[in-house]
Amino acid sequence: MAPEIVSKVDHVPIYTDMWSMGILYYVMLQGNYPFRSRSEEDLFDRIRRGKFDYIHNDISPQSKKLIEKLLQVNPYHRLTVNEMLSDDWKSFFSDAKLEDNQ
Repeated sequence: MAPEIVSKVDHVPIYTDMWSMGILYYVMLQGNYPFRSRSEEDLFDRIRRGKFDYIHNDISPQSKKLIEKLLQVNPYHRLTVNEMLSDDWKSFFSDAKLEDNQ
């Protein structure tokens, strides 16, 4: 859940959806959730602070940047869909494709 949801404040669904995209992308690359805790209270506190670490450091810098741009605590600082589509994270795939063809 996005920080604005766990804080029980009004929210704009598209911004919470972008947070969810960041969580999904993190899980796909790390195999775990960025925010974990044994208690719900501590979990929500971690989400509100937006502090997380990477378990595996072998992901691309572009992917890390994308995750960090999506997991912004302030919803108005998160990437929009259009910004995400034009972001440089996709260059990772074109670079990888060039390496595979050589």
